[in-house]
Formats: sequence, C-alpha cells, structure tokens
Amino acid sequence: MMTLTEKWKMEGLQQGMIEGQKKAILKSIQLKFGRVPEELEKLISDINDLKELDKLFTKVFLANSLEELLRDGGINGL
Repeated sequence: MMTLTEKWKMEGLQQGMIEGQKKAILKSIQLKFGRVPEELEKLISDINDLKELDKLFTKVFLANSLEELLRDGGINGL
C-alpha cells in the first residue's frame, strides 16, 4: 500500500511530466511555425492529460503549417 507521502510524490511527478510536455509542445510550435497564437496557448494550458498531450505533440510534429494543425479536428479533435 502506498503511503500518503509516496502518493504526493507520484502526483508531483505526474504534474511535472504534464507541465514539461506542455512546454515542449509550445516550444515545438514556436520553432516550427514561428509563433504560438494566444488561443492555442490557452487550449494547450488547459490540457491535463498526458496521453492527450502526447497525441498533440505528434500532431505538431506531423503538421506542415499552423493552419493544418488547427483545422481538421486539430487541437480540439484530440
């Protein structure tokens, strides 16, 4: 059985991974497309599921333009 301290550590680790993935996604968008629209930054900051963030990271990598990333389900279609 996990102690309360161990549970807090796991939650902290998970939150750190989520925040790190968000930063990586934002940096990737900025480097690849030159800018991160404010609305997109807000959408990303509201995602707190690591699997969704991983899917989004892949979409950023595969997108040829910011417009492509935003259309066809893009961010909202995770």
